[in-house]
Amino acid sequence: MKYPLLLKQTLIRASAILIVKIIGLSGKIYLIRSVGMEGVGLYQLAYSFYGLVIMCITGGLPTALAMYSSHSPVKGQAILKKLGLFLMPLSLLISFITYSCAPRIAAWMGYPSLEVLLRILSPAIFLVPLLALLRGYLQGTQHYGSIALSEIIEQALRIGLLILLVGLCLPYGQIPALGGAAAGTFAGALGAFLLLLLYSRSILNTGQALIPSKTEGYSMRSDLAVLLQMSVTIALTRLLIPFSDFMDSLIIPYRLQAAGVSSTEAVEVLGMITGVALVVAYTPTLITGALSHTLTMQITSYWKSGLHQEFYKRSKQAVELAWIWGIASGCFIFSYHEEIARLVFNTPAAAPAIQALSALPLIVGVREITTSILWARDQKRIPFTGTVWGVALCIITLYVLVGVPGFSFMGIYLGFTILELVSVIWNIRALRPMRYIRSKLVILLVDLLYFEIISLFTVHILRSHTGQWPALVTSLCIYGLGTLIYLLFRIQRLIQRKTE
Repeated sequence: MKYPLLLKQTLIRASAILIVKIIGLSGKIYLIRSVGMEGVGLYQLAYSFYGLVIMCITGGLPTALAMYSSHSPVKGQAILKKLGLFLMPLSLLISFITYSCAPRIAAWMGYPSLEVLLRILSPAIFLVPLLALLRGYLQGTQHYGSIALSEIIEQALRIGLLILLVGLCLPYGQIPALGGAAAGTFAGALGAFLLLLLYSRSILNTGQALIPSKTEGYSMRSDLAVLLQMSVTIALTRLLIPFSDFMDSLIIPYRLQAAGVSSTEAVEVLGMITGVALVVAYTPTLITGALSHTLTMQITSYWKSGLHQEFYKRSKQAVELAWIWGIASGCFIFSYHEEIARLVFNTPAAAPAIQALSALPLIVGVREITTSILWARDQKRIPFTGTVWGVALCIITLYVLVGVPGFSFMGIYLGFTILELVSVIWNIRALRPMRYIRSKLVILLVDLLYFEIISLFTVHILRSHTGQWPALVTSLCIYGLGTLIYLLFRIQRLIQRKTE
């Protein structure tokens, strides 16, 4: 498989995720402007619980099914149906429990008004795990186009209803408006699920006839055991991030109140950090996320087939692409933090937080790629261990520093950075035999120097003409064009280096 195919598939995924992110960002901006930072903070609290529940149900099954199906697509179809029959009653039960116990859950989280949001989100708890499982199978069989279309439809329905219902419900108060915002989650998931179900019917029907019978030596039970074993470590690793998000959503308001901040102001800070600053910091990682999405399936096949030289070539190129994009986007966020906060979100107070977290695109991008490499090499415990340490240190940092007057914001920034930094250092340490980053240290420094120069130049143009739109447009065009030219040059060099 040629490298341009990897790049093509990555661009398909990146384009779809970019559209999804743009739609989601427009909804986020509309929500912030409609309900304010307090409303966004409550919304993030409810969604942190929702995300944790979804991850507890699905675990690592979608990813494990994708990796298994990439090696044996026909058997993956049979396992998909068995897992679907298992997840359906489980997710229905948890959805019912969430709806019934919403008042208790909301009170336990410290904000009883979350009851409405939790009940509105409960139907999605039934459907989203099934959607994730179906996407996992299609990912393994490299049907990226159908996955991309389903993600776009899901996000479009979700945000479309959010904008419509928030506008209709806002006159009745903040909580009804937030309930309207949450209502689109189930509608979006339903639209995407029906689309993928119709698309995959012919594939599943064709593949079912090709599944070997038991008399031919095929054992469904043994394949399920292999897949479940594969999913356990992935599940533990994936579960850590939603768990960390949920704990962060509880700890930050609680410790801010301990530092003398009111409950309303505490949830406003949570909304500003998680609803604005982290959204900006993680948005560029859609490119590395798309690269990781397609890379995992291909390098897993290389590793299992014994093509280790091709595996390492592809892995090294992916790492280099990740750091180039991370540096480019991080420098942009660091330089234009004031404009992003003021012009995009109409929240100037978020500018320092955006700038403080501008290193995350680089750190997260390299972490995602190195995690994919380790998973492909069946070293799934290493990313898990690194993430455990990162989450633990993040929680400790938040709990200790956020409650100290004068250090609250610094503690929040430091906690989120430590979470990602510890994880990526742990991964790189395990990949030491590649000796890649050290051998490319000069190239890494050149990348840093280039984007630092172009950032300083464009910001000088912008700051010397404060408040003038022509200066802003000019500086953005120069930065964008300079970044595009450099990225194309570096990608071309990477492709040529592989074929030489």
